[in-house]
Amino acid sequence: MREISSSKRRWWAAAAYLVWASALLWLLFTGRYQNFLRPGFWALLLWALAVLLLFAAALFWARPSLPAGGMPAVPGIRLLVMLLPLIYVMAAQEQTLGSHALKNRLSEPAYMERFARGSPAIVEGDNPLVTLLDILQNFKAYEGRKITTQGMVYRDETVPPGHILVFRFLIVCCAADALPAGALVSHEEVDSFEQDTWVSVEGTLGLKDVGDLTFPLIQAERITRMDPPKDPYLFPRLF
Repeated sequence: MREISSSKRRWWAAAAYLVWASALLWLLFTGRYQNFLRPGFWALLLWALAVLLLFAAALFWARPSLPAGGMPAVPGIRLLVMLLPLIYVMAAQEQTLGSHALKNRLSEPAYMERFARGSPAIVEGDNPLVTLLDILQNFKAYEGRKITTQGMVYRDETVPPGHILVFRFLIVCCAADALPAGALVSHEEVDSFEQDTWVSVEGTLGLKDVGDLTFPLIQAERITRMDPPKDPYLFPRLF
């Protein structure tokens, strides 16, 4: 009787590994892992999937090697802890980092000013579509020029009247290390755009001092609402 109970416990543990493996497989095939992980890191999920399958196979087919006392009880709470993160994974699929995350991560925005002093680059064409990361890294190349960029709307008491902050998050590895990239936007209709609305901004790039900090500023000629892009995050090159 004790041997049967031991086998059942092993099968429950193996089933938990298989549930996790199924979740990783789903994330890989749908591409939804990109909601919180850099796209190029799919290979890490593939390795994790292989390890989970090996663990499950070992539990299904391995024979108990414990004394007659049987396998120690695996508390149900241990399995619950293993499966609990899956609730977050499923719940977070349609959510991306937005203004709430920005407010918590904008406590040290001086790095944006340092980016804005980036080295010049050669840019061809009029009114190029550039990312907020392009603006921060190659500010001198776009200064004084008409550009178009895209991002989410943010405003609070620190944003000057008649302005909004248009931002996106930069992800080097995963959502845990996300940092905001943003530019102030001035336009007479900025108050008509709600928090976290995705917008396309067309205007001339300059700089604006806000307190002790200097931000990129787009003097907008046109702001239009847009659907969220397929890839809401920006991914700096690793090498």
